[in-house]
Amino acid sequence: MATQNKAETRQITCHTTVCIQIMADMFNLEDKIAFVSGSTRGLGKHIAHTLGKAGASVVPN
Repeated sequence: MATQNKAETRQITCHTTVCIQIMADMFNLEDKIAFVSGSTRGLGKHIAHTLGKAGASVVPN
């Protein structure tokens, strides 16, 4: 497995941030409620955060 240098890591991080912003713009969840199971850590936490950024009221579980 090849080790990435700092420039490659920054490029990947920037690309991921842009993709997340595009997805948030596509899915406007204002006035919606999202019940997220397992939202205290890991993937569930990330999903809850992303849904919140898209405008949903998030109910963690």
